[in-house]
Amino acid sequence: MKAGEWSITGLPVMETFVQRLRGVRISVTDRGLVIPRSAVHSVGLSRTLELVAVGKGDRVVDVRTLAPNRFAWFRGAEYIIELPEGSGVPAVGSIVEMTHGG
Repeated sequence: MKAGEWSITGLPVMETFVQRLRGVRISVTDRGLVIPRSAVHSVGLSRTLELVAVGKGDRVVDVRTLAPNRFAWFRGAEYIIELPEGSGVPAVGSIVEMTHGG
């Protein structure tokens, strides 16, 4: 996939420590969520996640798949978008246009 623009709407932002700790396990949506940090985990999950790391200027700095019970850290990430496996992710270098939800 070529870099360009990528839009996503309605994802909840996990602001508190407890929300981040529980992550997608408490998400009210199967569409994904936003973690305003540069590292995430999949401890306790039974499913694989697609991760989109976004840095300055809302530019995608990395994209990875995270298996259950793993940790991931992204240099230069200001936030990470966690999506269910197979969601379709943008190319590195793309600009993310996001409207947050719940």
